[in-house]
Amino acid sequence: MWKSLYIAHAALYNTRKELVDLAPPYGRTFLRSACQREPVAVAEIGDQSDSKVSSARQTMKPDTRNWLDMSEYDVETARHMLATGRYLYVVFMCHLALEKMLKAHVTAVTQSIPPKTHDLIYLVKQSGLAMPQPYLDFIGKINNASVPTRYPDDLPKMIAQYPESVVRDYLERTEEVLQWLRQHPNLR
Repeated sequence: MWKSLYIAHAALYNTRKELVDLAPPYGRTFLRSACQREPVAVAEIGDQSDSKVSSARQTMKPDTRNWLDMSEYDVETARHMLATGRYLYVVFMCHLALEKMLKAHVTAVTQSIPPKTHDLIYLVKQSGLAMPQPYLDFIGKINNASVPTRYPDDLPKMIAQYPESVVRDYLERTEEVLQWLRQHPNLR
C-alpha cells in the first residue's frame, strides 16, 4: 500500500526528486524507481478488493483521506520495524497509526481539524465511536504503553518488557482495530 501512496504523492509534486528527498531512507530506493515510471491516478490507489471502501475514500474530504493515508503509512512502518527487530518502535508506530485513524474519524464526524492530542481514549470520545469492549481495552493498553516506549527511563529494561512476541501481538491487535475503524460508517 505504501508504495502506491508514494507513486500517488509523486504525481502531486512538481518535481519527483522533491518527493525522493522527503522520503524516509527505506522508501528512497523504491521511489527512485517509481519516479521513473508514469504516475498513476489517485483513484487507482488503495486496496481495490473492497470497492465500497475504495469509492468512499475517493469522495471523502481531503483532510480525512490524509489522516487515513498517514495511518496506513504508520502501520506499514510498524511492520518494517518488527521485521528489523526495532520492537519499541513497533509499539510507537502502532499508537501513531491508531491515533491518525481516530483523527480521521474525528475529522469526518466534526468536519473540523481534530485536537492536537496523542490520547487515544479522548479521540474515541471525540469521534463518538461505540467500539467493542475488547478494542477499547486494547486502546487503553496501547495508550498507556505509548509514552514509556517512546521515552524509556531504562532502555534495556524496556526492551526486555517488549520482546518480539509481545510487539507482534500489539501489531496484530492494532491491525484488527484499524480494520474495524476503516469499515465504520463514519468513513463512508
